[in-house]
Amino acid sequence: IEALEPLGEPYLAVLGQGLDPDNGWLDLYPAEGKASGAFCASVYGEHPYVKMNYQDSVHDMSTLAHEYGHAMHSHLSAEGQGYPDYRYVPFLAEIASTANEALLVDHLLERAEDDRVRASLLADRLESIRGTIYRQALFAEFELAVHRFAEEGTPITAGLLEQTYLDLIRDYYGDAYHVGPDDGMEWAYIPHFYWKYYVWVYATGLSSGIAIADKVRQGPAERDAFLRMLESGNSR
Repeated sequence: IEALEPLGEPYLAVLGQGLDPDNGWLDLYPAEGKASGAFCASVYGEHPYVKMNYQDSVHDMSTLAHEYGHAMHSHLSAEGQGYPDYRYVPFLAEIASTANEALLVDHLLERAEDDRVRASLLADRLESIRGTIYRQALFAEFELAVHRFAEEGTPITAGLLEQTYLDLIRDYYGDAYHVGPDDGMEWAYIPHFYWKYYVWVYATGLSSGIAIADKVRQGPAERDAFLRMLESGNSR
């Protein structure tokens, strides 16, 4: 909550309600039979639902900030729009979440008194940029290639998918990067490839989220512009 203070008191008041498990937004800790990872879901006319597997690490706190970016975006858009216009488009879907993460890291860096802690936080930010901008752009290029195979009538075999993915790894990471014997199969466990054309949204989202977090910290005018965007759903 301290990290997100630049977003203003009304935002923080709702966030505080949503973070209290008694209010039904949040399933915080791991449990037997519970799926891994973290997720936020929303339906119109009801508060968002956040699923976590929280284990008291800085990474988990960053994930919590990320998922509550989604939750607050969904809440604000549902409050600001009628049902036809409340569900925001994919292009906006990873901006509030990644802006929250950026605000959190900025806050932790400001408070860090140990250079080792600062180095760890900066390394995490760099890895986030690599994994969320660079790697997701690779994913998007792979998905585009697979769609083109389908459009051209090329038989899509496991071998073709593995070779296509391997070629992209070599293009993105260069000759000095060691490619393991199974690296070409990494595409097979990325669930987004089986769902919808979405991975590029992470790259554009984090690029925007870092920039917007910097702007929000500059003052109320920038903050209010950001919140108006969140409240607009898909009406604009």
